[in-house]
Parts: sequence; C-alpha cells; structure tokens
Amino acid sequence: KPIHKGEIFRGIAARVGYIELEQIKRQRNLDDRKASLALARGHVRDAIEYYFSKGAVHFSDECEEAVSSLINQWIPQQTVQSIKKHTILAFTKASVALLNEQARAALQQKGVVGQEEYEYQSQNDTQKIQLALGERILFRQNNKDLGVRNGELATITHINTNEFRAILDSGEQVIIPKSYSFIDYGYALTVHKSQGMTCDNVSVFVDSPYWDKNLA
Repeated sequence: KPIHKGEIFRGIAARVGYIELEQIKRQRNLDDRKASLALARGHVRDAIEYYFSKGAVHFSDECEEAVSSLINQWIPQQTVQSIKKHTILAFTKASVALLNEQARAALQQKGVVGQEEYEYQSQNDTQKIQLALGERILFRQNNKDLGVRNGELATITHINTNEFRAILDSGEQVIIPKSYSFIDYGYALTVHKSQGMTCDNVSVFVDSPYWDKNLA
C-alpha cells in the first residue's frame, strides 16, 4: 500500500483483473509460509497464535522493557560474520533510533563493533554520527561516483578521520569520504525501508497502535 495518495494498482486490478503470486520462496518452513499468507489475507489472529505457539512472540508492559528484551535475545547470536544476516524492524523512526542505539552499545560491549570512534555527518549535515570498525551502516542517498544507492546496507572494514571503507551487502567494496553526509546506523530499519530485502532472521518491534496488516 502506498504511503501517499494514488492507489493506482487497486484501480487497475478492479477494472482489468490481476495475476497474484501465491508461492512464498523466502521462508523455508511450510507453517511459516502459511502464517505469512494468513497475515496477507487478513487472518491476523491465526498468524499471531501460530507464531506465539512456537515462542516467536513476546509481550512487554513497557516500551523500554520490550526494547531491552529484544536486544538481549538478538545479541548472543551476533558475530562479525553473522550480523548482516539478522536485522531488526520497527514502524517509527523514533523506535528505529532507540533500537539502533541499544544494539550498537551491546555490540561494542561484545567486541563486534570497535571502541575507537570517528565523527562523521548524518541527515545531510544536520546531525553527527559516531562510526567505528565493524559498524553496520545504511546509506540514505544515491551517489553514482561513490557506488552507493539509497537504502543499501554495508559493514565498515577500515576507518580514519577522513574516509572509511565498507563492504556492501551485495559484496562490493566502497570508499566513502567524510564529505558524504547521508549515513545512518543499519542494525534496525523501518518496515518501509526494508521492503524487498531477503534476510535469514528478523526481529520485529511492534509498539505502535497504527501497526496494520500491510506492515505485518
């Protein structure tokens, strides 16, 4: 469903019909696939009950408690090699920022992300961001000369005060100068930013009354 106005595909489907993809390839477990189809078709209770029965749904009374619980379950599995295979999703930018902050702190404590930090620019020079060796980052603007696109994730492999090197999740190596100012942490993403991703493991943080079927 589009974020803004203009549901053109709904109008086209109503007038001329459509072909629908019904086979899920990204989930290996057959029952997981059935639960995803249940969500897509509006049978939310069936899907949630299934995931709850396999221990995949956890409830908390407070937002901060939920964040801590999620990070505590996420962190033991994280290594330098595995970190790009497990992402965290949330609805709001505020939730994503909080999750990124706690995830990064936990990774630094574990030694996956370096302790020595370098100050770079974020949000088109309106904010500053501390980066370190092993950092997971999200690029937020296309730059053909640097070889990066909006929405791409990468891991920093070398960094100094003037530039850093990173390996994109696609496998390419890029060199990013300090003048590039569209960098965010990439441990947690909004659901909208993650559209189209394939990931081995996902932790989902639900804290908004506006969470709906489309987000699920």
